[in-house]
Amino acid sequence: MKVEKRTLFEYKQQNDFLNKLNEVQRIAVESPIKQQLVLAGPGTGKTTVITFKTIFLLLNNNINPEKLLILTFTNKAADEMIRRIKQYTNQKIPYIGTFHSVIIKILRENLPIKTTQYSINDKINIVDEEEKIEIIKNILSKNKNKKKHNPYMISNIISSIKNGIPVKVKNDEIEEIIFEYNHFLKKINSLDFDDIILCMNNLLTENKKTKEKISNKFDYVIIDEFQDINKTQFEFVYHITGREKAIFAVGDDDQSIYRFRNSDVEIMLNFKKYYPESELIILKYNYRSGSKIIKTCSQLISFNINRFEKNILPFYSKNDEVEIRIFKDEENEFDYIAQKINENKDKHIAVLCRTNDVGKEIEKNLIKRGINAKFVGNYDFFERKEVKDIIAFLKVINNPKDDLNLIRILKNYFKLKKSELNKIIAKMEEKNVIDVLEEENFEIYTKINELIKKQNKSVDTVLEKIIELTEKNEINETFLSFVNNFCKNNEKNDVESFLNYITLIRMNNEQKVEKKNKVWIMTMHSSKGLEFEVVFVCRVKQGVIPHFKTSDDEKEEERRLLYVALSRAKEKLYITTPVPPSEFIIPLLN
Repeated sequence: MKVEKRTLFEYKQQNDFLNKLNEVQRIAVESPIKQQLVLAGPGTGKTTVITFKTIFLLLNNNINPEKLLILTFTNKAADEMIRRIKQYTNQKIPYIGTFHSVIIKILRENLPIKTTQYSINDKINIVDEEEKIEIIKNILSKNKNKKKHNPYMISNIISSIKNGIPVKVKNDEIEEIIFEYNHFLKKINSLDFDDIILCMNNLLTENKKTKEKISNKFDYVIIDEFQDINKTQFEFVYHITGREKAIFAVGDDDQSIYRFRNSDVEIMLNFKKYYPESELIILKYNYRSGSKIIKTCSQLISFNINRFEKNILPFYSKNDEVEIRIFKDEENEFDYIAQKINENKDKHIAVLCRTNDVGKEIEKNLIKRGINAKFVGNYDFFERKEVKDIIAFLKVINNPKDDLNLIRILKNYFKLKKSELNKIIAKMEEKNVIDVLEEENFEIYTKINELIKKQNKSVDTVLEKIIELTEKNEINETFLSFVNNFCKNNEKNDVESFLNYITLIRMNNEQKVEKKNKVWIMTMHSSKGLEFEVVFVCRVKQGVIPHFKTSDDEKEEERRLLYVALSRAKEKLYITTPVPPSEFIIPLLN
């Protein structure tokens, strides 16, 4: 690809964006050192620095946009970077997005794939988290002895193993369940989320020619939220960069809160070990909060030992407030929160807590006190049964061997009798369901097969045919509008492309909390990346945070979680709890 010379307009744009940076941000953006770790604490302009670094490379260094690999952990972050980059340059970056979306794209470009663990011919079919649990439940239901096992625990074990986390499997039954799960995925030609990156790493490890081809595609790797990276993700990155290639990693070790998703903060803390020639830059100016809030957050996190030292300063002078209140019981705590909310009615307010259960309890009690409060949970439009059924149908059209979803549509769309379903399920050990339907001369097979033939057409055309098989309703029409919008905005709009898109956006489900006339209640984890004028961090109680199940080596992450919650506040921060208060906030009382 030929890179055009910069126009006078582009020179002016370049100078314009550089003038928007503070001196430390500008050092990070303009530094000629090709390997950098940038520590970006809350409100220090992380997205600005990543975006402007990208623009600087495009406009000043004439980097070919196809040679950039930009990896994020959320669709929201990727979309925001793309939007900002478009303001300053007309160039399109093909490889920007979440780890999973970018790796799926690269895998597709290298089909067919043959490794010791994976064999993929012409399509990448993805099993989402809900389907993963359903597969495990089906395996457990077949054996009385296995029914005692928790499917969610099994799912976590499988994920940990695939992400290179040492797991002691004490039970032969669990090993059998894991084997059966992986065997079933192969039977239905599918990968789970963890397989996507593991498959890529297998390919890069086992095929030198392919590794050279993929590694040579990129000259510069940029990573957002580097503290959230896990071992398999970093293995992929290191395959691309080695010790020599350019990398710009931005994150904050003090905000590493996803250990339960296998993220490993040690990778960030040991960045110099992997890249000995690298430069460390600390963004020190916080644009979000005032000095009192920053001081409280800094004091809290200073008790962690395993971290980079930082001295965060407020960029603006603000009249901010911090209050810490301890109550004799929950009712007094709720009364106080309601009173303070009423005093700040015109503000953007959030109430943050440790768990979903506590969040729902807070919602109920604030509503009871006349507060317009809403708990932000994980339920969304795609969780509706009707939508799940449509997605199941699309998955079968894309991958006829998808037994799990084919059984679902036989039950929900074609209303097959239980006796007929049981007859099919009994043969599933030896054959795929679609083959059983064909052999039994089911009329249903003909209808499904007609739709399978349309899998390469645009997904909106296929969806209209599916809707013809059922009653038209508001949910179907809403989903069709969503699909039409996808087809307008994406050149590749076949069924497979749409399913990959929808799986990834559901995986990175991000909440919108924009309205000021509502009090938003959410967990501390859900608040990551958000900011509010007024923040209540409540039930900061011993046994809640740190959680009573927390081991000694997990306490630092629990403190980081509280740090993330406190640092969401722009103007006012209220820390509340019934007795006994958390050991984390006792030092803050002085």
